[in-house]
Amino acid sequence: MGQTKHAVCHICGQSILRKPGELRRNRHSFCSIDCYRKHQAITGRAERTCSSCGKPFRGFSSLLKKHECCSRACSSLLRRKHHGRKAFLDDQGYWCITPKYSEDGGGRVRVHSLIAARVLGRPLKDGEVVHHINLETRDNRHRNLLICTRGYHRIIHSKMAYLYAAEHLGGAA
Repeated sequence: MGQTKHAVCHICGQSILRKPGELRRNRHSFCSIDCYRKHQAITGRAERTCSSCGKPFRGFSSLLKKHECCSRACSSLLRRKHHGRKAFLDDQGYWCITPKYSEDGGGRVRVHSLIAARVLGRPLKDGEVVHHINLETRDNRHRNLLICTRGYHRIIHSKMAYLYAAEHLGGAA
């Protein structure tokens, strides 16, 4: 048997033996699967609703920004909804797809812009932006999208920030 070191279970405090490599790889040590599950229940497991099927699921809050679906099957179904093109969330939380004409998959188009252009019947003009009325960047229903100029978009957000401050922070309205 190889070299082992003493460690303490992170949940119950029981003394356990672990290989040095395991201690370097893992921040916490557990004596059993039950203690590991208790740790998961305590730390950062948040509930989210699946974007594809609508069922609630639990995941680590650090990963929930990236994972919108409860399973690989639901994730695959959601991607198929975007005409078989790969759908993903960008850094700002907007749904994006790779355009058909991008052979290497390098480009990306935000889905709400495509939906707005389809409803308008024309591409968006320079200076036109799409505003999410309910501020949910993943809600791309056409009734939630407002096409406006960049300047008007800034006015909307500054007015909303003012009203939020007045209501929640006690600022003068």
